[in-house]
This record gives sequence, C-alpha cells and structure tokens, in this order.
Amino acid sequence: MRAVVVGGGIAGLTAAFRLTEAGFAVQVLEAQSRLGGLIHSANVGGVPMDLGAEAFAVARPAALELIEELGLGNQVVSPSTSDAMILATGKLLKIPHGVLGIPSDLDSAHVIEAIGAEAAATAKQLDSQPWQMPVGPTLAQLVANRLGQVVLDTFVTPVVAGVHASSPSLLEAEVVAPGLVAKAAQLGSLTAAVRAIRASAAKPGAAVATLAGGMTALIDALAGHLKSHGVSICTSTEVTAIARDGAGYRISSGSAEGTEAAGTGRAFQGTSVYADVVVLAATPEVSARLLADFDGVGSNLAKIKVVDVTVVAIKATSAAANASPLGSGVLVAPGNAAVMAKASTHTSAKWSHAKELVGQTGQLIRLSYGRDGEAPKASEWLTKTAKQDVGRLYGLNESDIGEVVIQEWPKSLVQAKPGHQETLAALREALKQHPGLGVVGAGLGGNGITGIIAKVNEEIARILKTNAR
Repeated sequence: MRAVVVGGGIAGLTAAFRLTEAGFAVQVLEAQSRLGGLIHSANVGGVPMDLGAEAFAVARPAALELIEELGLGNQVVSPSTSDAMILATGKLLKIPHGVLGIPSDLDSAHVIEAIGAEAAATAKQLDSQPWQMPVGPTLAQLVANRLGQVVLDTFVTPVVAGVHASSPSLLEAEVVAPGLVAKAAQLGSLTAAVRAIRASAAKPGAAVATLAGGMTALIDALAGHLKSHGVSICTSTEVTAIARDGAGYRISSGSAEGTEAAGTGRAFQGTSVYADVVVLAATPEVSARLLADFDGVGSNLAKIKVVDVTVVAIKATSAAANASPLGSGVLVAPGNAAVMAKASTHTSAKWSHAKELVGQTGQLIRLSYGRDGEAPKASEWLTKTAKQDVGRLYGLNESDIGEVVIQEWPKSLVQAKPGHQETLAALREALKQHPGLGVVGAGLGGNGITGIIAKVNEEIARILKTNAR
C-alpha cells in the first residue's frame, strides 16, 4: 500500500517512520526547502544554535522512545541547571518544582518566600476541598479554584505566557497539561496530581531534555532512516489539492523546476499521485484548506487558533554572565515595562554541550517575543530591543554582544482556547468517515515535541487499524 505524508516537520517525519515500519511505500512532500518545520538551527557567531524547539518534555515517554528507536539514546542530555526564574513586579522568583508553574509542594521554602505563608496556607486549604470543577476548565480556572489567585498570578501566568505565548485564562487546562485534570480529580488534589505526574515522568527528576547535537539531530536521524528505507522525500513541493479517488486519495502538487529533493525523491511540477493513505502534517490553516471538501474535517481544523512567536538568538562574551544570574533562564510576567521579551533561555548555562562550543567567557542567549497572538517582525527596532533586554536581564553591555539572529515563527503555536477539546473531538469523529485519512501536527497533540509525537503514534495506529487488509 502507498502512503503520502504532507509536511516534513517532526510530525510528518514521525508519521512516515511509523508508516514505513508498517510496510507502506511512503512519500513525504514538504513545501519548504528544508525539513524540520519548527525544529531548526542556525549559525550564530560561528556556533550552531536551535532557533525553534530546543528541548522536549519527559513527563510522557513518546519522544524518548522514538529517540531510542533511532539509536540516539546516548545523545540525550538533561539541563546542567534547571533552576529557571520568573521576573514579576521587579522581583526575581524561582519557578517552583511542578507543572507549568503549578507547585508540587506548597510547603516549599521557595513557594512560601514568593507568595507568603498566608497565601500558601490558603492554597493548601483550597486544595483540600472536595473536587468540584466545571467540564473543560481553563488553566486559570483550575489553578484559581484549587490554589487561589496569588498562585495563579505569581507562578502560573508568567510560566504559561512564556511557554505558550498566551494567558492561562485563554487556554484549556487539559490541552496544555494533558492528564492533569483527570489525575487531580482522581486524587482530589491539584498539587498531588502535579507530584504524581512529575514522579512518573519517563526521565524522573527532569522536566525536559535535549540532544547533544541539538534537536535538529532528531530531524537528521529521521530523514536518514527514511532515506535508507526507500522513502521519497521531496522538498520545495507544495501540495495544492487532495481529493477522494475510489478507495484512496489523489494528491496534487507543484514545485520549482529542477529543485533537488532531500532523500531519494526529486521535486516535480504539476504532478498528482495516488495513495491508499494520506496524512496531513501541516499547519491548521494549510490542512483546513486542503481538506475543505472533507465533511467535518476542514471545517473543524479551521477553528483552531494559532499565534505568532519571534525568537532572537544572541552570542555574547562576558565572564560575569558565567555566574548564570537567571539559572537556565527567565519567564517575564505580562506588563513588565523594563523587559519586552516574554521569556529568555540562557542556552550556554542550561546545556553543557552549548557551553563547550562557546568557551569559558562565551554566552548563548535566546529571547522570545509575542503575547496573545502578536509578535514583532525582524527589524532594527527588535534588534535594539533584544540588546536592551539581554543587558537588563543578564547585566551585559552592548559591547559584550556579538551576533544577533532573528527567526520569525508565524502561526507556530496553537492557542487552545475554550472549546478546543470539543473541536478536536469533532475532528476525530469526522476523520472516522474517511478511512486512510489522518491529521497530525497542527497542535493536535499540544505545542511540544513529545505531545506531537504521541499524537502521531495514536493517529497512525488508528489508520493502520482501519486499513488492515
């Protein structure tokens, strides 16, 4: 049987990997000139640096399992320091051990120091009450109901704004923290649920991990594996239409003439191919357009909200910053007038392999911009703002700053607003009417690499079950 995967990011390449395992003849069509999607690195002052996803969550095993399957297990590294900070109301606070800023221990000295003994006691009292929660709560509703407004404002809002570029009042809890609501209902306590999730992580003790070669090593390994197994990977190839064709699908595409394809394929012009199975691993907007004629599929994809983010990478030289003043980085609370960035990662402090690349006084720093749907474009203003932000956060002088690289990520993060779960449920039902059609990526498993891979595994398993011959 033949399968076509539309999109060559982590979702598409993982889907191709699973379909190849199942014995399909697979072709991957990617509109851009490169593979990887939101996993992308660039040369910053002579040093390779991740400008997209730089790590993966280890609370669930999907990413680690794929990495092991590809023979990259010995490259998995944990942060050198995982003590990140929150900048709120002019104060630096340590992010508590937990999930998305939700503390696992309300008696922690860091928690009490940040919010005070009275607010900590109130949080414990609220979390001891019988479990009562509306269906599909936002993360803000969940935290305020169980732990109080102070915990929400002090910890959760800055962390979620930094990670998801949105306020927790806009995001469904179950989408951004899968399994948390169910576990909390089971245990009758939000903090107990957070403890249980962290304790059961695939790599206990850490929240995230990365690869020593950067996350692009995962893309390279996937592409290499697929090529060695005869998968045709065509870059610079835009899919223009998908239609039913008997029991399968007809995929039409076009590309720049003569463009070389990655892997074993060659990009082509105005071509259509038949497939028994087609998997969409594109943005919600692209997938919705291509599947507009598939009842319930395109219409539900069109409801998914996405927001923009811009990343600025900086290489600097400063012995003073070796003290890692912000630990592995900082998340900036909304409304901070002194720092425009929503978050920053001190890459060379967080990852030992990055520090080795820049030497004793070298510093690699990432800044992220964009809140609730809007992010600045690359400009002289943004370069100047990033230099000011890195100076205020890390104490660097402008003369310390070397190269600055800006990467725009339009429509890159899903904003899982109330009703998102309902939309996803309707999408799943609609897909049941179209055997052999799958949709992955598009934020369907969350914004992180682990959630994306887990969703791919689930969707490919469904397709294989419905297409068993």
